[in-house]
Amino acid sequence: MSIPLNIPGTKYHKCLKDREKATKFLKDKLEERRNSPDMYRGDLLDQVTADLNKEDKEKFLSDDFIITVIFGLLFAGFESVSKILTLTLKLLAEHPSVLQELIAEHEGILKNRRNSDPVLTWDEYKSMTFTLQVINESLRLRNGAPGLLRRALKDIEFKGFTIPAGWIIMAVTSASHLNPDVYKDPLALNPARWKMDQIQGRTSCSRSYVRFRDGFHVKFSPNHD
Repeated sequence: MSIPLNIPGTKYHKCLKDREKATKFLKDKLEERRNSPDMYRGDLLDQVTADLNKEDKEKFLSDDFIITVIFGLLFAGFESVSKILTLTLKLLAEHPSVLQELIAEHEGILKNRRNSDPVLTWDEYKSMTFTLQVINESLRLRNGAPGLLRRALKDIEFKGFTIPAGWIIMAVTSASHLNPDVYKDPLALNPARWKMDQIQGRTSCSRSYVRFRDGFHVKFSPNHD
């Protein structure tokens, strides 16, 4: 996060240069796939290359669009996942009782398998109730980004203030995730706080809990703080 001044020596300028390098790399790869249609690797880039070559392709499909999407996937898939996994491993190392319960859940799944197939089944995935609690708690303590940027589509009245249409809104996830009025002892790792939500089939603090930044839509109402 930096001030968007495209001046040599600034972080923003370096970021733009790095993006140019990454974009050129992806463009070269896309062109390489086009020039070798007989070599099918079965990955995402092969699929989009085939879609681009269709005569009846979607109007929005273009080289620039594909490059932008793939660049976004690479960034989001590495930047956010690596940070959350690192934090989760750190938290588990600091809380051996949580780690033991997590291990016990997964060992129980392996023990109850009827065959030696290593592939995880949907029923096994759904049975990981404590694992989901750990995931929710890890994401609450450290989200993938410091804030969520969205644009106000119309004038918004909020707590006596007016946010004009067109303004950029930055919702800081930690302000809600670490709010002591919502989460008791907010800095503590406590997966059990999500247990009642699973039993009741809902998230009691859903208004203040944002798992991933990309699917979040800012929506203000008189009851939404």
